[in-house]
Amino acid sequence: MHEYNEYGLASHAFYKTGEKLRGAMQKDVNWLKDLNFIEKRGDIRIDHFTRHVYVFTPKGDIIKLPRGATPIDFAYTIHKDLGNSCVGVTVNGEFQKLNYPLVDGDRVEIKTQRNKRLPSPDWLDFVKTRKAREEIRKALRKEKEEKPIF
Repeated sequence: MHEYNEYGLASHAFYKTGEKLRGAMQKDVNWLKDLNFIEKRGDIRIDHFTRHVYVFTPKGDIIKLPRGATPIDFAYTIHKDLGNSCVGVTVNGEFQKLNYPLVDGDRVEIKTQRNKRLPSPDWLDFVKTRKAREEIRKALRKEKEEKPIF
């Protein structure tokens, strides 16, 4: 684990390269898909890439999610208010369903509605991350407690 932290994808050297590397990665997002191809061919064994998917924010930041994660998981990873107010998503510039399984190299942009603050209970059927599941349940419980009984 120490070697992975020291020399792996999340290493300090990776973050030190700054905007120049980020700009290059934004121009050509296929480098991540190329790594997956090499790993699947068997030339290199990288177990980490089989368990996680790496996607980009609109600004080019990399977000690590479990394999099979959806845009709702992505939104709650960024911030709970972003997840709660989510109404749609564009993946690589195209509108997708909220249960779309993200793949490596996707650029995800969450569409929100300002006055929407309650997630859909149906989202619990397809979210993969614990954080998303907990935040959805918490928001639904809070709404139920605040409803007046008349």
